[in-house]
Amino acid sequence: MGITKDNQLEVQELYFITHIHNVGSILKHGILCHNLAKKVKHETIAEEGVQKRRANRPIPGAGGARLHDYANLYFNARNPMMYIDRIRNNHMNLCVLGVHPNVMGKQGVAIADGNAANDLTRFWSYPDGLSRLNFDRIFTKNWNDDNIIIRKENKRLMMAEVLVPERVDPSYILRAHISCNEGLRKLMNQDFNLHAFIDANMFFQ
Repeated sequence: MGITKDNQLEVQELYFITHIHNVGSILKHGILCHNLAKKVKHETIAEEGVQKRRANRPIPGAGGARLHDYANLYFNARNPMMYIDRIRNNHMNLCVLGVHPNVMGKQGVAIADGNAANDLTRFWSYPDGLSRLNFDRIFTKNWNDDNIIIRKENKRLMMAEVLVPERVDPSYILRAHISCNEGLRKLMNQDFNLHAFIDANMFFQ
């Protein structure tokens, strides 16, 4: 993130969390929405209960489209989903793809002010939606709080999303973030060229 002359946060990169074995396919087909990804062989890191909620969650003003019709990107990859996924899937098997923020300019993009599956989350068009986001809480280092209501709200806000209809074209993908040298080895063993960086902190390491 950076600061603009208007003292507003400027998004420099968006993030997609995936299994490291999916990177080659993503560089070929793009980051696909859930409904399109079902048609492509891939390693899922999705939690079934969460996906059931997302499958039935409509996007206001989108003509009946639901979350599974959108590819979802995060403003902050170091979020509660990552915290759980790096345990369930082992951090060295995860990869975070950095995506150029220009993707937000695509027609039909929606911005969710928190976890899009949460009933409290509201949806906005771009660029108006950026001014609705609480970036201080999106990028908080620790969502824990003695007050369970505040703790849940912290977790919701950290997972604010950019929702792109159908797919994110591979041309928007800038780089890969991985957690360790073993993850880097797994990525480099695949047949493609992509700048990769080790960022253990992003993966809670």
